[in-house]
Amino acid sequence: MDSPCKEDNNRDTETIICRSRPYDSGHPAFILFIMVGFTILVTVMSGELSAFVIATIFWFPLYLVTIDQLMWQIAGEETVSISDNYLHIRRKHTIFRRKGNIRLDNIREVRKWKPSLFLRLQMMPSYTGALQWTLCVTSNKVFPFKFAPRLSEEEQERVISEIEAAVKRAKEEMWEVH
Repeated sequence: MDSPCKEDNNRDTETIICRSRPYDSGHPAFILFIMVGFTILVTVMSGELSAFVIATIFWFPLYLVTIDQLMWQIAGEETVSISDNYLHIRRKHTIFRRKGNIRLDNIREVRKWKPSLFLRLQMMPSYTGALQWTLCVTSNKVFPFKFAPRLSEEEQERVISEIEAAVKRAKEEMWEVH
């Protein structure tokens, strides 16, 4: 699981600590089906091609987001790695590449993500299988960064301990320099 790879911009070594795949919920496919069906319905009922163009333009941002989520569920992969100064979280096989490069000395907390009651009710666990994200990093930024879907309890604990050890080393090095 651990393999070094080179980072092009700062030439330090990255160690991959986990790879994960998303849950396959079928939710984006259903939403895309509804949006396309609604567009076709509007076109047929109006009888004009301009209605199809207007409906497509109206739905276009939602089409992109939904197709991105569908691609993520079909072929997506998230890689979490640590370099000397950063925690790197990258998503592959999506339209909007979600990535996070978080300075290790800015990380305040790494924990298991516990969604609010509202999110748990909204996500319908029986339909989606389980909650998507398993871990969360809190740094000096406003919002926490959620990552690593579908990790088992053992993998969660291992990833948390590796990130915490890297954060501790980074903070000790920072204090030694100052």
